[in-house]
Amino acid sequence: IGMAPSYQPALQALNEECEEAPAECLRNYANFDMEFANKACEMDRMDSNSDPFLEQARRAQRPALEEFGETKEYAETHYFGVTTGKHWKDQVSDSEFWADFADYAATVEYKEGKPVKQFLSYNFTSSWKKLTEIAGTLALLDLPYYSADHGFRTLEGRSVELKAASNCIIFKKEIKESKGDMRTNILVAQRYVDWESRGDEDTQIEEFLVNHIYTGQVIITNISSHQLEFDVLVQIPQGSLPIGPSPYQKSHSLNLSSYSTTKIEYYFYFPEQGKFMHFPANVSINSAVVAKANSSLLTVLKARTKISEENFREVLQTGNQDRILN
Repeated sequence: IGMAPSYQPALQALNEECEEAPAECLRNYANFDMEFANKACEMDRMDSNSDPFLEQARRAQRPALEEFGETKEYAETHYFGVTTGKHWKDQVSDSEFWADFADYAATVEYKEGKPVKQFLSYNFTSSWKKLTEIAGTLALLDLPYYSADHGFRTLEGRSVELKAASNCIIFKKEIKESKGDMRTNILVAQRYVDWESRGDEDTQIEEFLVNHIYTGQVIITNISSHQLEFDVLVQIPQGSLPIGPSPYQKSHSLNLSSYSTTKIEYYFYFPEQGKFMHFPANVSINSAVVAKANSSLLTVLKARTKISEENFREVLQTGNQDRILN
């Protein structure tokens, strides 16, 4: 054991005894005077790189006093949000989904320990009341954790073709004729804005231009004293094509607080001139139409025939020098 010269005579006997067992030397330091032992250990640490056995033994010694962290107490809370056993039976309710799973479990066949048929049920939407029920439903459905790369393409914008690459569940909405139940507590309006003059939304567009981008706006106002939950069906005008993420038609599910307004925007252009009908946006609650905007007949031209002298942008677009200067 490497020691300073002044300590070597005092520890010579200990060194002779520990030549073959260096780890024992560390434990025997406690038999010496504390100050002397501390100095000896300090000298040993200076030479620890040359004696890996001492360093390994030193690390194996647990300190006599060790600071511990805060004591924590853990308790089993059973189901999420439930502290007593009397509510356990309410975590999963009877539904069509569990009937489907019971039928699957009773009839499924196994091959080499694996079910031949996987379990899927469109009634999974009936299991939603409690977190435990939702977690159990998702665990039983044979759906992949990550969605596969499904084949998807649109057919002239009117329908879609989907080629599933794995198990999947598809949601769809269908537009059907419904009865009207017009109410006065919700208002809806529909208007158009030139995309190039978005800051000037008060200008009324009387003529639309071919290959020009327009913004359609649907404004819904709840003038009742309570919150309303409803669906808004929006579609672009006949003869037009959507721009960017705007679809040909879309149903929006909204919640609108009392005495408040919201706005839906979409973008479109006309590839050809003509007169085209734009069916109005309508608002429905529980499959009954409660409000709708006015329908419009839109005139699309290659060049404007009506110029508003008060709108300098329209005057500039004419390219007529006399009109611009005067």
